[in-house]
Amino acid sequence: MSHQPTDRWTIAIDRGGTFTDIVAHRGNEVRHTKVLSRQERGGEDASLGGIRQLIDWPSETPLGPDVLESLRLGTTVATNALLTRTGEPTTLVVTEGFRDLPWIGDQSRPDLFTLDIARPKPIAAAVIEARERVSVDGEVIRPLDEDAIRDELRSARSLGHSAVAIVLLHGWQHDVHEQRVADIAKEVGFENVVTSQTNPMRGLVSRFDTVSLDASLTPVLRAAVTNIEHSIGGVPLLCMQSSGGLVATSEFRGSRAVLSGPAGGLVGAAQAARAEGMDRIVAIDMGGTSTDVSWYGGELERDTGTRLGGARIRTPMLRIHTVAAGGGSICRMQGGRLRVGPQSAGAYPGPASYRHGGPATLTDCQVVLGRLPISAVPSLFGDSGNLPIDGNAARESIQSIADAAGMSSAEEAAAGCLDVAVECVAAAIGRVTLEQGHDTTSASLCVFGGAGGGIACRVADRLGMDTVLIPPRAGVLSAVGIAGSDLIAVRRRSVECTLDPAGEEAMRRAIDEARREAIAELRAAGADADDARVMVALRAAGWDRSIPVALADPDQMDQCFREASRVRFGFEARGPLVIESVEVEAAYRTPCEWSSPAATRPADTQTTQSWIKGRWVDLPVLSETEVVDCVGPAIVLHDGATTVVEPGWTATRTERGAILIRRTAAAETMIFDAKDPGHIEILNRRFLSICRDMGTSLQHTATSVNIKERRDYSCAIFDRVGRLVANGPHIPVHLGSMGQSVQRVIEVHEGSMKCGDSFLINDPAQGGTHLPDLTVVSPVFDGDTVQFFIASRAHHADVGGITPGSMPPDSTTIDQEGVVFDAALLTRNNVLLLEEVQACLKRGPWPARQPDVVLDDLRAQLAANTRGSAQLRLMAEELGWSRLAAAMDAMRVNAAACVSESLRGETGGKAVMVMDDGGEIHVRIEITEQGRGTIDFSGTSSQRSGNTNAPRAVTRAAVLYVLRCLVNDDIPLNDGCFEPVELIIPEGSMLSPRPGAAVVGGNVETSQAIVDCLLAAFARQAASQGTMNNLTFGDGTRQYYETICGGAGAGIDFDGASGVHTHMTNSLLTDPEVLEARYPVRLEQFGFRIESGGAGEHRGGDGVIRVIRFMDSMQVSLLSNRRRAGAPGLSGGQAGLPGRQWLVFADGSRSRLDGCFSLHAAPDDVLHIETPGGGGWGQAGRM
Repeated sequence: MSHQPTDRWTIAIDRGGTFTDIVAHRGNEVRHTKVLSRQERGGEDASLGGIRQLIDWPSETPLGPDVLESLRLGTTVATNALLTRTGEPTTLVVTEGFRDLPWIGDQSRPDLFTLDIARPKPIAAAVIEARERVSVDGEVIRPLDEDAIRDELRSARSLGHSAVAIVLLHGWQHDVHEQRVADIAKEVGFENVVTSQTNPMRGLVSRFDTVSLDASLTPVLRAAVTNIEHSIGGVPLLCMQSSGGLVATSEFRGSRAVLSGPAGGLVGAAQAARAEGMDRIVAIDMGGTSTDVSWYGGELERDTGTRLGGARIRTPMLRIHTVAAGGGSICRMQGGRLRVGPQSAGAYPGPASYRHGGPATLTDCQVVLGRLPISAVPSLFGDSGNLPIDGNAARESIQSIADAAGMSSAEEAAAGCLDVAVECVAAAIGRVTLEQGHDTTSASLCVFGGAGGGIACRVADRLGMDTVLIPPRAGVLSAVGIAGSDLIAVRRRSVECTLDPAGEEAMRRAIDEARREAIAELRAAGADADDARVMVALRAAGWDRSIPVALADPDQMDQCFREASRVRFGFEARGPLVIESVEVEAAYRTPCEWSSPAATRPADTQTTQSWIKGRWVDLPVLSETEVVDCVGPAIVLHDGATTVVEPGWTATRTERGAILIRRTAAAETMIFDAKDPGHIEILNRRFLSICRDMGTSLQHTATSVNIKERRDYSCAIFDRVGRLVANGPHIPVHLGSMGQSVQRVIEVHEGSMKCGDSFLINDPAQGGTHLPDLTVVSPVFDGDTVQFFIASRAHHADVGGITPGSMPPDSTTIDQEGVVFDAALLTRNNVLLLEEVQACLKRGPWPARQPDVVLDDLRAQLAANTRGSAQLRLMAEELGWSRLAAAMDAMRVNAAACVSESLRGETGGKAVMVMDDGGEIHVRIEITEQGRGTIDFSGTSSQRSGNTNAPRAVTRAAVLYVLRCLVNDDIPLNDGCFEPVELIIPEGSMLSPRPGAAVVGGNVETSQAIVDCLLAAFARQAASQGTMNNLTFGDGTRQYYETICGGAGAGIDFDGASGVHTHMTNSLLTDPEVLEARYPVRLEQFGFRIESGGAGEHRGGDGVIRVIRFMDSMQVSLLSNRRRAGAPGLSGGQAGLPGRQWLVFADGSRSRLDGCFSLHAAPDDVLHIETPGGGGWGQAGRM
């Protein structure tokens, strides 16, 4: 393959769901067009017809090598097939015992507050089990039963399945059984056979999805590509991958294609930036439905995995984050706030201005404000498809929002919706910049796509950026990027070894293998690699998130990693490093230099009226070739796009045809108005973004599995008196429960707190949940005055107590559960008081077993708090401390109004739930016509002698969770939610125990029963499994804790979900391959407990079966509920089956176990746990 000049056309196509963008170039000549993607019946492919039209090639003459040099294709075929599950019918082969794991996944639910839990279907249409087992070390524990798998595969083939994905436990590394199953699958007639070797990375659940994607989508993808190949006979066809490079059609696979088009856009943006001498950009591609945001800092950044359409895809792909905010995003007044998206009007009916009766959208806002001139939009609308957009319809739709919001005009409402959209996009940018340690203020904003230019300067203002770049041909930039992309082959291999001489040797072997495969892929496309770049993903021992560094000697890589961790997370990683994986990128460079038309001065400047800063003004309207020196405000028209140059910005056109917009005046700051529903929504999003960013920092930098992989943590912001302002949507049992802990810190240290102080608390009598949940509270100062508090709460691996993991099933006092902290000083002048904390962790008869691990996780919490404090100060610099406080008050009022409005639709009621220890939870709910409620727990059992006592903070958190579920809207989670509710909790009861009471079961078990009781009283949902099934095992040096999912309760119009976490927890379950690699256990079964959900008109969800073999001596404990009676049904529905558990000893004998036990397990003892099903709703058979 050569770069010689040619007089033939090189074509690049970005085929989307609605439109196909085509770019053609030869020499310096460049043409581009946009055509509808749909193909007329019996006609030529739409993209081929577009090519003919673009290069003036007659329809009767074939397209071939005489006119085309090459064709490069990006397509949404794989993405659409994934989202609609319309790929080739595929059978997934898994290790016996794991048939249901593709459904269960990591056991989390996608939406914390939706009672009707909907999870995406697995990609594979059928799952069969192979009777085999290989250990984490490669030992064949059970030989493959070839006859059985052959029969299973024949049955699947007879159903019409032609694709098979083979993913066996540890098959990424030890593939002897996978390869044999593949041979058998080919023997019985499967046409597309894919194994873990296409994705040799540790992680069973993500590999299920990734390999299934390759098996299911690749045939569909290749069929579409083959159609084009046949029509251009002999012309080289290359395809765009999600990783940002081109590949031969023979190597184009489903998992590599799902971000094909967006990847082209980022490559195009990077090319445009380099051409203008920019080495750092934030790229925004804003279309009709969504906005893609990404970062380019001289290198294209790739993710190790992502989720798309419910699939966990673990293959190299560019780091692109998508937010549901586009031109078609629906605008509305809801819950006392202006809202934009995530719902979209789509292509039909489209925005209100499209003349099909559509809703108010962001596009309509731009029309109303005069930022999108009607004359600038092609006349393609109305029944005949030849009318312009309808400005009156746009105004009417936005006026309805203004009326609902009590605003004075449609213009005010449209401007408010635009501000909210800007905030949505800014938050998305934070996901790919701040969370990765990038500074946006030193970067330029590169904007393309049909709707991006309308908010470009606004987004730059919001992020403190001074330059906006609109690339040439911005309307078709994804196709431009595809045209200029290199041939790239990326191969990634897991290593999972310590960075030492032995690990370095394993790393070199993996690199050599990956390099050979990458170079072979390029040669299949007729190219030799110009170079091969190697990146090594390193992580600190115990971390789950790695940081890529360039291949170098071990000392250099160690130094690079520690410096990168300091920049990204605020502290330097300690301890040994692990080589997680290697990535080899072999590339064949294909330079692409295009000329652009020269700039021209307009003969007669056109103008249009636009709403700017609260008044109508005349704005000049220029085409992109007419921009020479354009002082904002002004409007620039491109092909298929419009850019608004805001006041305080000046636009120029570069020699290469880009529009460069630079700030010439400081950005105006928001003047917060507590009565403005748009401002309330914006501030709510900002506070929530801070909490989420804190959570991401905490997850990335913590050491323990509980925080890093199970994500058992929460982060929150409080006002100066300790009232909750915002709580990240992390673990529900933490919701609203930290406020009392913050108030305790204020009570103990008021007047003595200093800047740089942080405090540690876990005392259940002072707002703690249970002792492993350590809360770090940090005051935020303005001078010498405390203005706010930042807090993070995380479940630590061990804080002492009578059992490893600090979750004793039989504790009777708080001291038996671990070490208690009551507002202890943790840092002074930002320095950790190491000796004092260590002394506390080592005190008492049952001290912490691994204090150093606790300290590492506390450092991660401090880093998260520091990050949150810094972002809160930035908000205060913009708004002022007093306005920030006013914003918090307004958000609290808004939350109270939302809850009150929701309660007006409820009737109240009463219910009783009985715990396994005999304790009873009683609740009576009364609702007034004014939307105020009384939730009265009088009659609840007195404080228990065991540990099922729920601290008052936990009871309060359960109430907040239920209130949020009833509202069924994304309201601010703050103390305002409690203002319409009188909460009566008897002191000394099991829901508000006296100091010193054991509480570990109250936090994890009683909290679930409280929710079930409340939902029964509201008649909303039958009881769910009512337990977290808390399993811990460990010894003197290792501790592990997990919660196990079960069945969800049914509702009036839905079945309960099976094998999912419900209500007060949503922690993730450690992947089986990771679990076995880190701990001396073997997971032998994990699947649904069939028919364990209660019968009814709507069935309760099924629980699960989990079987664990211990390979070493371990202390094992279980703390659970619903073992004596199952989850009650509602409205005539039957109860689900209660849980049960037993231990099979190494000699084959077995022992039935109680729901709460602690025992010593010997090697080869096997623990069986069956979790409860959910209750049913309504009588079975009733219609």
